[in-house]
Amino acid sequence: KYILFSLEERQNFQLCYQGILASDEIIRCVGRENISVIPQIVEKIQKILNEPNIPRGLKIKCFPLYNDIFMIQDKSNGDYLNDVIKLLVEGMKSSIDPPKEDMDIDTLEYLKELRAKIVELLTGVFMFLTDQNQTNVFSPYIDGFIKYLSKIVEPEFKSDISLISDICGVLADLYTHFRGSVQLYFSRNSLDIIFKRLEDSTVPQHIEILNYCKQILSDFYSN
Repeated sequence: KYILFSLEERQNFQLCYQGILASDEIIRCVGRENISVIPQIVEKIQKILNEPNIPRGLKIKCFPLYNDIFMIQDKSNGDYLNDVIKLLVEGMKSSIDPPKEDMDIDTLEYLKELRAKIVELLTGVFMFLTDQNQTNVFSPYIDGFIKYLSKIVEPEFKSDISLISDICGVLADLYTHFRGSVQLYFSRNSLDIIFKRLEDSTVPQHIEILNYCKQILSDFYSN
């Protein structure tokens, strides 16, 4: 009750911030046993996201919250798909430009975190759609998603190797379901960048994802 109350206090951003963190913690720890309260949380989160001049630090915490909701893999999550895809698209639009020299450190760190949260949520939502056999929901957005993922691996973004690894995995999964569309919007140069970064990694998981992606994209890459 206190968490739902805190999410309703939209003018008190600090209280809302704590409410979002608490909501995420409960959903992540309790999972399916807590499904009944998710619609109430989502309803209030959408009100927060629609609040004029919402602080960026508050908005970015909604990404992992939604990701944990979709990781529960309950079919009722389909009710939130439109709102979450809108959140993804807006986030991509605001973080697709390379960092500028005159940006302050806080803004640079925010955009870096935002890109990571977008890729994380995109992966979680796609896993849900795959589990529900509804990957066609992504069809109208696939060009924008692929262009975004291809763009943020470029050197000027200075993406962490962990983000490169996550992008590698989700690209392979998207290619599996949207082969023709991905070929239209994906660049060979982006794959070269991703493969080179991961080949230089000493983390076994990165090499595993690299090999998986190479196998999936072998026909595209060889051409």
